[in-house]
Amino acid sequence: MSKLADLVSHIPLPRMVEARQNFPREKINDVPGELRNRLEQAGVRSRIKPGAEIAITAGSRGIDNIALIIRETAQYVKELGADPFIIPAMGSHGGATAEGQMEILSSLGITEEFCGCPIRASMDTVLLGNTAEDNLPVYIDAYANQAEGTIIIGRIKPHPSFAGPIESGLAKMAVIGLGKQKGAALCHSLGMNNMSKNIAQIADYIFSRGNVLFGIGLIENACDETSRIAVVPVESILREEPGLLKEAYGNFPKIAIKNYDVLLVEEMGKNISGAGMDTMIISRYTHDAFPGIPVSR
Repeated sequence: MSKLADLVSHIPLPRMVEARQNFPREKINDVPGELRNRLEQAGVRSRIKPGAEIAITAGSRGIDNIALIIRETAQYVKELGADPFIIPAMGSHGGATAEGQMEILSSLGITEEFCGCPIRASMDTVLLGNTAEDNLPVYIDAYANQAEGTIIIGRIKPHPSFAGPIESGLAKMAVIGLGKQKGAALCHSLGMNNMSKNIAQIADYIFSRGNVLFGIGLIENACDETSRIAVVPVESILREEPGLLKEAYGNFPKIAIKNYDVLLVEEMGKNISGAGMDTMIISRYTHDAFPGIPVSR
């Protein structure tokens, strides 16, 4: 036995207790059917014109049923006589290259064959203009800008590194996802403390002057399963997203122990969080965006 192994063998281990957490597990069993119902109830049918090219966003994070939801959205657009195509909306992920972003989509099951429509990937952006409040430049994916309409799809959830009424969700997909490397670099350079505010003002510019038709916001339960699909007309996204975020906070799992010395993380990666793991769940960073919801660990 080595000296190190001998030393370790004599270290007394603390008393251990096995524990299991149980979370509410409401989920949607018929995802295509629920999506269709929500699309019809939101009254977005009239926004899609026959013959129009419609861009559908696809992000880089692992989201339950995301390929299926994109496919069903594309099929819905086709049934209305329009021509859908998919665009990667993931900032600088994939090495900030079109090829890298296509590889990410493929790893998530988002392919032309499965979704039944083309994927157009480019890192090129168009400058739409500048915000009135802070004169921030507003960038948008070149393919999305050329389309006659854009549908934003994304999961609404707490962000591991910043807090506010707007965190991860439809607005962030529009600003940082569609903004590509330029949009992501701009927002991050302005600091995490200002992230929610800056996303909101840039998104407001995109939603009021761009071609976004509506958003499909996805909320998951604590087991990473689709629990709600919200179809939100573009003019209502910034008004409704804070409430959806609050609902997502209520579903968020967390470590019940406030203080611990060692944490073993079984699985991590960029597809989970920018830091490789969700820093809020593991108590590395904490914040309370909504008082009364126990999200601090």
